[in-house]
Amino acid sequence: MQGAGTGLKLVSACLLAWGLAACGGGGGGGGGDSAPAASAGSSSSLASSSSSSSSLASSASSSSSSVKPVPAGWASYTADTLPTAAAAISLGDGTTSSFKLCASTGCNAAYASVANGILSVDTQSESTPAEQSYFQYDNAFSTAGYPKTATVLTRMRGNAVANLKGLTLDMAFSQPGESGPRVQMSLLPDNDSNGFYLSQIDQSATGDNNVYAGNIDATAWHVYQVSVTFTSAKTGTVRVYMDGSSTPIIDKTLTDFRQATAIGQNYLRIGEESTSEHAKGDFDWVVWTSDAAYTPAQLAGKLPAAVGAVAGYMGWSAYTGDLLPTATGSISRAGQSSTQFKLCASAGCDASYASVGSGLLSVDTTTAPLTSQTYFQIDDAFSTGGYPKKATILARMRGNGLAGVKGLVIDSAFSKAGESGPRVHLRMLPDNDSHGFYLSQIDQSASSDQNVYGQDIDATAWHVFQISLSFTSATSGKVEVYLDANPVPVISQNFTSLLQATAVGQNYLRIGEEDTSGAGRGDFDWVIWTSEAAYTPEQIKGLLPSGLGTTTGY
Repeated sequence: MQGAGTGLKLVSACLLAWGLAACGGGGGGGGGDSAPAASAGSSSSLASSSSSSSSLASSASSSSSSVKPVPAGWASYTADTLPTAAAAISLGDGTTSSFKLCASTGCNAAYASVANGILSVDTQSESTPAEQSYFQYDNAFSTAGYPKTATVLTRMRGNAVANLKGLTLDMAFSQPGESGPRVQMSLLPDNDSNGFYLSQIDQSATGDNNVYAGNIDATAWHVYQVSVTFTSAKTGTVRVYMDGSSTPIIDKTLTDFRQATAIGQNYLRIGEESTSEHAKGDFDWVVWTSDAAYTPAQLAGKLPAAVGAVAGYMGWSAYTGDLLPTATGSISRAGQSSTQFKLCASAGCDASYASVGSGLLSVDTTTAPLTSQTYFQIDDAFSTGGYPKKATILARMRGNGLAGVKGLVIDSAFSKAGESGPRVHLRMLPDNDSHGFYLSQIDQSASSDQNVYGQDIDATAWHVFQISLSFTSATSGKVEVYLDANPVPVISQNFTSLLQATAVGQNYLRIGEEDTSGAGRGDFDWVIWTSEAAYTPEQIKGLLPSGLGTTTGY
């Protein structure tokens, strides 16, 4: 997986390149940026002889009725090792597996290498185009009968060489004892306006039975999502999405799907299958599941953590200041229906000190009674599951130029049902306070001042605050606060006795003014949050929700 050093993978643009298979496929190739250089010292290399790899189950044994059920959830390959390496594949039940090298006489793994979290396959130097270099994982999809569904996503790219095709993503979905549907996606050369296609998929067509996509930049990374629903071995629907767009590039319901070449074939293949052409391309990662034929919106924030932040699939919730927080639909949620904040419920709560104008939420309690509050709360804002749990919150906000008047608050609680969990409460200080901002009472182990302070800032200016949180229990975890996308956090501290939510089960995000002993004044431009991970600024650059406006540094 690219970016293995950070543990997460930035995916601002992603491409799935696919070649044609020897088991029935034509030409085509992909173009793309050159892969990370693979030297003997920095990359792994497979043995060039296919005899060193286990044979693929393509005989009658592959049609046995004793096929192990496919685990629910995601299976994933992140290219941190060669596909044939032990535990190269992580399965949904927590176990691991690996691909096998193709077993035909022309199979040669020497054309594949791994470097910098990328699997590269380049067969331009093969002695004959009849050679192949692909990897197969058997029993990849459900064999529990029809109807059946699957979703496969991959980050891939081709190459910039004219007329040179890219790689292959090839899937077969047979039941034991039958030759079932097969979906093979091939990336065409970068100079081919058809972009990519599903090879020979429409067997009802009297002429060309390929289904084409349209022109793409094959030199760039893209994320391709293939979602399939089969009602029988020959009928069903296939949709292909790119980069998380809600509109599929290919959307076909067919009555005569291409069939697997042998009884019982059920597999996922990646690499180069053609026996008549050369190919070149790269895989960053591949994930697959038989749980459903998902849309991109349904997967927002729900891809395996191992693939990191993925453009078009980020699970952000967002408030943009265009409506009062309590207005219907003020919060957009990736893959879910919109919702809204509610006004605080204490006796001193008063919404009249909040206003919205020009896309900004302003709160000013300098004229309010001292005990009044004006804050807004969304419940169950974060994961209510067990530990470990993570979250990232970003807000573009500013304070004021009044001496002694604090700014506003971002207050978050992370309890699971039946407990009082951790609470992180960031507040901007007055502009004339050199501490800038602080996390209120966060360090309960401190014998005196339990606040943790930031740094001197211009409180009258706009800043983007990023709070990244990793909790290992209700009382312990790491809190980092970044300012304006600077990669060095202003606050980075591990805690063993975190501030707790004030009531059992509290799980919320609050914005506004909570103080009952002093006034506050400031503005929010936008606030976004996710329970996916505790991201660094670098990991989410270019991956914030659209429509936020100014996102300094991101």
